Amino acid sequence: MRHGWIWLWLGCAAVLQAAPAADTVAHDLAEVHVRSAWLLAFTVQEEPHRLVEEEALAAFEFDNGRYKLVHVYRHPKAGSTWQLKVEYGIPVSTAADFDTRPSPSQVEIFLQDSWWPFKANPGCKLLQGEVYTDAWQAALGYTPHHQYPAPDRIESKK
Repeated sequence: MRHGWIWLWLGCAAVLQAAPAADTVAHDLAEVHVRSAWLLAFTVQEEPHRLVEEEALAAFEFDNGRYKLVHVYRHPKAGSTWQLKVEYGIPVSTAADFDTRPSPSQVEIFLQDSWWPFKANPGCKLLQGEVYTDAWQAALGYTPHHQYPAPDRIESKK
């Protein structure tokens, strides 16, 4: 039994992805004059056809005091870079600019408009979901009330 627990732990550890650095997201989006960048939330999902997709919610503060929120994605196994999230057939806004730090109500509107659900997308399996409370507090000035459910159970391949 003891070996079973070790195998379970090793199997789960191999699934967890390292969260990206927020400055990598800014770089991939070709953002310039970024004073500070924060990763606010990160998710890893498996789509129905077994494609793994990572999504990130990031905030940038620019040298001129303006702020930007972005919802980005990439397919890590394909080696893709971070891009603004694309949804086909529905209106979506995956980047928002603000003259100053956005208020909690502005952030909530962005989360709704960018389709950031804090759960797996329909038909997908949630492998990992994280909300980075310290970064959220530093970037936006308040503690988030959002959290992810537990990841979906990962079936072993026998």
